[in-house]
Amino acid sequence: MTGVLSWGIHIIEQIQSIRFPLLDIFFKTITLLGNEEFYLIFFPIFFWSLDVKLGYKLGLIFLFSAYLNQSLKELFAQPRPVELKAGLNLIEEGGYGLPSGHAQMAMVIWGGLALIVKRSWFLLMAVLLILLIGLSRIYLGVHFPTDVFAGWLLGALTLTAVLLLRRLISRIKLKPLPLVIGINLITAAVMVFQYNRVITSLIAAFWGFTLGLIWCRSIYSFNPAAAVIRQKLLRLPLGLILLFILYILFKLIFPGEGSPFYVLFRFLRYGILGFWISFGAPFLFKALHLQEEAQPDGRS
Repeated sequence: MTGVLSWGIHIIEQIQSIRFPLLDIFFKTITLLGNEEFYLIFFPIFFWSLDVKLGYKLGLIFLFSAYLNQSLKELFAQPRPVELKAGLNLIEEGGYGLPSGHAQMAMVIWGGLALIVKRSWFLLMAVLLILLIGLSRIYLGVHFPTDVFAGWLLGALTLTAVLLLRRLISRIKLKPLPLVIGINLITAAVMVFQYNRVITSLIAAFWGFTLGLIWCRSIYSFNPAAAVIRQKLLRLPLGLILLFILYILFKLIFPGEGSPFYVLFRFLRYGILGFWISFGAPFLFKALHLQEEAQPDGRS
């Protein structure tokens, strides 16, 4: 055990020394905001209610950040605290620890939105969420403090790179996307080959989302703003409930872990979920008159 990791164990023990049941529940809830399932809810809400183009570009940045995070985890291969001292973890978490994906994604998503919204109240909320999500990983004993610091740093560097390349990113178009589809598919194949479950699911969902978005735009233009409050309030729970049903249904009927076809069907399952978000749900919203009429305009 190196000096830095020993120091990390000491910090975790000091933080956990103040623990009590309500605080456990609080941090277990906060840490859910960095889980894969949270982003499967966050991006549909963003896409269905706020801004299609911005949501897609935010998804690209998120995907790149997730790939970078997992690549560095594999490179550093640093253990989690429980592997060095049993009993520290208050929840189960697998894989390597450095850098913290929860901390990195919190910085990318909430920090990125703070740069877009540019409101003092939102900036305060974003900073608070970034700090609490990172702290939750230390409190729950699944990351060393250095894992969290590294995650925040990588997230900040990702946002800095995006700002420096914002002119190039602003030229990304939603209509002519065969290149994006090809890149997504190639990346997905690489991730499936490497058998990384989290990245495979994220890539698959985004790839399915891209296919659905192209198909949707070839039929009609989905504009989240083209709806009254009542329509938005009705379509969000409807879309999310059906997304959850699809998630459970395909998880039950597709081969489970241990099957030689597990990775392939996991990719297919998340691809279908992504396709539902960008095509299935908007089509249903239109059929149920939960979306104002809009014609294809070919604009990005």
